[in-house]
Amino acid sequence: FRSTQPTLLALKAIIAFDKCRACPSQEGVVVTYLNDQEEGRVALEATTTGTFDVADLGSKISAGETKISVEMLKGSNLPYSITLDFFATCGDSSEECQVRLLTKLNNTKLKEGQNTEIEVVIQNKSDDPLPMTMAVIGVPGGLEPRVEKLKEMVKGGQIDFYEILGRSVALYW
Repeated sequence: FRSTQPTLLALKAIIAFDKCRACPSQEGVVVTYLNDQEEGRVALEATTTGTFDVADLGSKISAGETKISVEMLKGSNLPYSITLDFFATCGDSSEECQVRLLTKLNNTKLKEGQNTEIEVVIQNKSDDPLPMTMAVIGVPGGLEPRVEKLKEMVKGGQIDFYEILGRSVALYW
């Protein structure tokens, strides 16, 4: 797509095409599977239009590889899309990682305008020197990094470089 008007016309055509095909021509059943186990069924009439929800799989998905399948039984071909939202309070860690990162907020309860510091400990778990190492530290809401302190850390040799990336600070050694 190059200019706005042809893009808009193309998108309108795609939407119209999908609306024409988004209705099954005969009744059927949509079956949802999680790791090859049936998790839910939704019956569709020949006149069904619009969107519909299938089984809520959120509480059944765990860490690792997961296979989600959707099958239409008896009915006609039906276009579909799946929306998945994922949130984790802590990312996966690997025992093979040669760097250990620990963070601790010095004060967990603050009044408005009060300062605090985040203590960051980086540890080389191997006996060998490591190539360039980077840690991205999330800054809790309501707090902001102190640029002068980061500059002092560069000057003092505690870190080689830093970047402020939105609500995070990237530290390089």
